[in-house]
Amino acid sequence: MARHCTPRQARFTLTPIAAGIAVLFPILFALPSAQAVDITYPADSSYYNSGTFSPGENGSLSDNNVTINSGAISQNVYGGWSSTGSNAVTGNTVTMNDGTVSGNVIGGQSTSGSVTGNSVIINGGTASDLVIGGRSLFGNATGNSVTISGGTITRNVYGGNSSGSNDATGNSVTISGAPIFGSSSSLYGGATSSGDARSGNTLNLYSRISVANVQNFENYNFYLPSTQAAGDPAILTVTGTAALGSAATVHVGIDGSSSA
Repeated sequence: MARHCTPRQARFTLTPIAAGIAVLFPILFALPSAQAVDITYPADSSYYNSGTFSPGENGSLSDNNVTINSGAISQNVYGGWSSTGSNAVTGNTVTMNDGTVSGNVIGGQSTSGSVTGNSVIINGGTASDLVIGGRSLFGNATGNSVTISGGTITRNVYGGNSSGSNDATGNSVTISGAPIFGSSSSLYGGATSSGDARSGNTLNLYSRISVANVQNFENYNFYLPSTQAAGDPAILTVTGTAALGSAATVHVGIDGSSSA
């Protein structure tokens, strides 16, 4: 279990030393914040409560690691989670190696705070609902990531997700190995109601996949296998809408070399 202590901002008091005179004395202190945790399911199943498997909404909001190795979880999984207020949620990770999650798999989520640097890593198992690197219901979701190298993804994948006029930018989705996507699965760099859901979002694709839709990426990096030949299947098949946008940057390279 990781432990850390976050220094808080210095507080100042006015102390009278003579009539009409006061001076500022800084009071420097560091109070312990909630502890970041490394938890694994099913070994740490006591964290499976309130309809989620997570460090808990009153736990640390940063630097947690949640790992799913087996079993079945019927509700959402969060790396870090704040259900009220504008708390920032940063640097949390959910790793799924096996098992089944029927709810959403979310690296980090806040109600109205910034959500930054969270990640979901799926190596195996089945994610039956949404997979989201980072989501803020009424704040910005930036710099989050989803990395998929195996398993089955039934629904949509979002690097970042927000709502209203807030932004979901600078997020990434990386796919390699041999994951299986459902017929209605779609890939989104970001999603939001009226904010920026595209700037800086990146799709890194190392494997041939077929998905329903691909949207809200500014950068596309396609890594072809070294054995690629004319007439081979495309690395990306989109059965619905592929909305690259007018200013998309597309790089194509051979896996193991620099993109060009």
